[in-house]
Amino acid sequence: MSDLAPCPRCGDTRVVTDLVRLGDERVWVVLCPACGTHLPSEPDARGFEDAVAYWNHVAR
Repeated sequence: MSDLAPCPRCGDTRVVTDLVRLGDERVWVVLCPACGTHLPSEPDARGFEDAVAYWNHVAR
């Protein structure tokens, strides 16, 4: 879990990214206090992979 990735939808920097279980899969979700929870399959969550990549880069 991390609080370093910007929200892919609104750009808020207070978000948390987390790897969660969705059915039989484990997927990354973005939990944003400003606009809600985003799954990678949502059409308006463009930049989701960028947010996770940013978190992975900064967390090192």
